[in-house]
Amino acid sequence: MSESKSPLLDEKRFSSLAREADATVPFTARGTIVKCALMLVAAMLTAATAWTQLDRGRGDLAFPIAIGGAIVAFICAWVGAVSVRHVVWAAPVYALAEGFVLGAVSWIYEAKTQGIVVQAVIATFATLLTMLVLYRTGLLRATGTFRKVVTIATISVALFYLGNMLLRMFNVGGWSMETGTNLALDLTIGGVIIVIAALNLILDFDFIDRAEESGAPERLEWTAALGIMVTTVWIYFEILKWLRRLNRR
Repeated sequence: MSESKSPLLDEKRFSSLAREADATVPFTARGTIVKCALMLVAAMLTAATAWTQLDRGRGDLAFPIAIGGAIVAFICAWVGAVSVRHVVWAAPVYALAEGFVLGAVSWIYEAKTQGIVVQAVIATFATLLTMLVLYRTGLLRATGTFRKVVTIATISVALFYLGNMLLRMFNVGGWSMETGTNLALDLTIGGVIIVIAALNLILDFDFIDRAEESGAPERLEWTAALGIMVTTVWIYFEILKWLRRLNRR
């Protein structure tokens, strides 16, 4: 644990967590899986609610629902990432809010391309399963170098999206999967981003193993579950955009 540079994984951090939570109930991978399942069910329920309402002729609410849900989800994800004390409520609320985003955005894409949502869901879970197998078999391990590379790549993607958003906001150019005109380039960029998002799952799995080995408190299971949920949602949206671009070639 002393070799880890992550602020969530070093010994001092876990010692602090032990004082915040009941360390007599240890962190387990099984507990994390249960919490992931609960968050997934919560997200599915609100996603279905949003989709049903939009299907009843309220398509004009798609963007407000997506934006409102995204704001709440972002706040909860941030709170859950920085506070173990509050992650117990932040993670479930994130799942509920993100479900509205998933439902609204998926409805919009499905209206443009029939069947794309089912394809994206299957591809997302296939990616999740593939990364889990690669991690468990040892083909991909979260070494110090691996963590640094994935972290830098993830930050680069965030800056890339931020730069494009600003460029498009001021109508001075920028790239978008929706408006791109070069199919090969668009699919390549989108594919690279999907790979980077998928590699973040290795960091999530490594976090779970390290937390369990270190005797971290049970409450940290919500932090691990939140991390996996955020990464999985990111992968889903990237795949959804990639499939949409492929279908309008």
